[in-house]
Amino acid sequence: MSGVQDARRSRTLEYQREVARQYDPYRQWILEVEDTEPWQEKGGCRMMWMEDCTGDWDLTQGEEPIVILISRTGKMPKHAISHIRTWMDANPDAAIAYADEDCVIPEDLPLGAWKSEILHQAGIDVEHMDPAVSGRVAPWFKPDFSPDTLLSFDYFGHIVAVRVSVLRNLNIQWGNEDWHHNLYDFYLQVSEQAPVLHIPEILFHRNGLPEQVVPAGASAEYTDLKMRALRRRGIWANLEEDEAGYTQVRYLPENWPLVSVIIPSKDHPELLQKCLTSLRDGTNYRKLEVMVIDNGSSEINQLRIRQLQKEFGFQYHVEPMEFNFSVMCNIGAKIASGDLLLLLNDDIEVNPEVTDRNWLKVMVGQALVPGVGAVGAKLLYPENRLIQHCGVSNITVGPVHRLHNYPDDHSYYYGRNRMSYNYLGVTAACLMVQKSIYEEAGGFEESMRVAYNDVDFCFTLYEKGYRQVVRNDVVLLHHESISRGRDLEGEKKARLDSERAALYERHPDRSPEVLLTQPHGIDPYCRNTELWKRNSLYVCSYLYDYEKEDHLLQPEEIRKPDLFHFVTTPHDKIWNRSRVMLSVDDFRTENGVTRIEGWALVTGQDNSLFRSFLLFRHEEGFVYRCPVFPMLREDVAELIKGPTNTLLSGFVVRFREGSLPAGKYRIGAYLYEKEGTKRYAGFGTEEWEILPPGKA
Repeated sequence: MSGVQDARRSRTLEYQREVARQYDPYRQWILEVEDTEPWQEKGGCRMMWMEDCTGDWDLTQGEEPIVILISRTGKMPKHAISHIRTWMDANPDAAIAYADEDCVIPEDLPLGAWKSEILHQAGIDVEHMDPAVSGRVAPWFKPDFSPDTLLSFDYFGHIVAVRVSVLRNLNIQWGNEDWHHNLYDFYLQVSEQAPVLHIPEILFHRNGLPEQVVPAGASAEYTDLKMRALRRRGIWANLEEDEAGYTQVRYLPENWPLVSVIIPSKDHPELLQKCLTSLRDGTNYRKLEVMVIDNGSSEINQLRIRQLQKEFGFQYHVEPMEFNFSVMCNIGAKIASGDLLLLLNDDIEVNPEVTDRNWLKVMVGQALVPGVGAVGAKLLYPENRLIQHCGVSNITVGPVHRLHNYPDDHSYYYGRNRMSYNYLGVTAACLMVQKSIYEEAGGFEESMRVAYNDVDFCFTLYEKGYRQVVRNDVVLLHHESISRGRDLEGEKKARLDSERAALYERHPDRSPEVLLTQPHGIDPYCRNTELWKRNSLYVCSYLYDYEKEDHLLQPEEIRKPDLFHFVTTPHDKIWNRSRVMLSVDDFRTENGVTRIEGWALVTGQDNSLFRSFLLFRHEEGFVYRCPVFPMLREDVAELIKGPTNTLLSGFVVRFREGSLPAGKYRIGAYLYEKEGTKRYAGFGTEEWEILPPGKA
């Protein structure tokens, strides 16, 4: 009996460890990815507290070649100095370097109350977990050097290394204000004169959680400092403080250029009218020409559009052809007279509830800043004001809109939806660029008819040395894809996949395959790509087994008579069958792999003791079973009361096409107690179809 009890305790501990793993993805990333061993020790570094950079301070004094500035609000890990020296040695031109950082929960709350509660429910003793790892939360993974982001706020953070030899050759005016002002001013000056290095490693642990306040450098108290930086660069601008307390740079060109607004549109005169009306009434920028590029509206709709032309005075170019967004944009660019191009979807609305009338001036000023390529805006869905676009990142699953479908009612991840940020890409639903730069990039790639053409364009701009900027103080409404529908299934999904493949054929250095050899290689503004998974939110998203596309399972036919009889006996003949609860939440076959997601549990039992299999009962009677990848399901544990230890009731099954014979199946669950005698089975009533290979 004691042997069975020991085995059950062992099984419960195994369950608790897996809950802890899945509840803390950042901890798993630290353990698996982070190199925390000290490299070869290297001297030549002088440490200095950031808070001491006041009064008569000068970093060029002293003999050490590297000065490491660190805040008293936290500490460096033991490997930080040797890693900094190695990175600096590999980049000898860099005058200054900053690193990523995270936070450490105080010792009296090793994992924080928000994390401890769920782990205590699972019976996990958080007090005895390694605080050096488990207490670390809230990683701040920073972009490579981002000039426009740095002008928004001091994103260098709490650990910065300075190369003294380069510093001595620069013209630095040492400030005599408080340390925040002095260092921020210093960073701006250095970045104007010498290369800046980003070290994509966690080299600072800040005590406590990040404060939900306007970050250093973003508030109005830094206005004079930023104005000095702009004057040094020969740029005229104003700074305006918004309602949330962030200052926004409003550039003031010496001459406001003509802007050519290019609107691709077909068979939606009602959308076009709304777009044009809002454009006319919602902006105070008057040096505009508007061109509507029509790829073949019906005769009646062309008549309606020509009536709109009389009212709004736009150029109307009709060229019947299959929809090709790239060709339409290129046509507009060729006939445009303006120095600036504004690509604008016909489903964009300038709405006075969210849009400042100066929005176009803001984009024009930003687009004229030297080194800037494409400028984008923050786009919201009209019905719920959720975010549709505030920048495009290139991650392991491809290009994604950051913060997609999240409410815009508060600031995310150091102001990502509040301040101006550099990104690798912006959407062409609202994209401004100088015409000369557009032509230098070759315009939009015309083989990419519908999707990813804007991302391709931005990749090209980056490769030519231009940076993209999202102006989050420009807010527009986007009735996304009303004109042509969404790209989520059938032929549209196949075309989307094809154009994604074409994107990476044209830009192989941006392909996720590069991550196999260059783990920080496909997006300079989102270096820790493996952490972002498929999330649009800025959270650590370590890939568990159930999320790894190359982790496949193999169903096997049940041939043992007793097991076959048990799982196939009608419900009313085995009382314990009613104890199985099963839900299939997702069933799909894509790219030759069938994926099934859901949850299953046994009511009235300690579910940590059970192993789970998914059952597949073919319409002709034979049955297959398949092991599952367990998945954390807090929602199920909260919803289903009675059974215990149900946090891992979620499952994912993934197998290749052809692993099961084609036909219709009922899906069930088989749960058995490996260390005991209990076992339970049950099938759902819904039928699911497995198609022959290549037919999904």
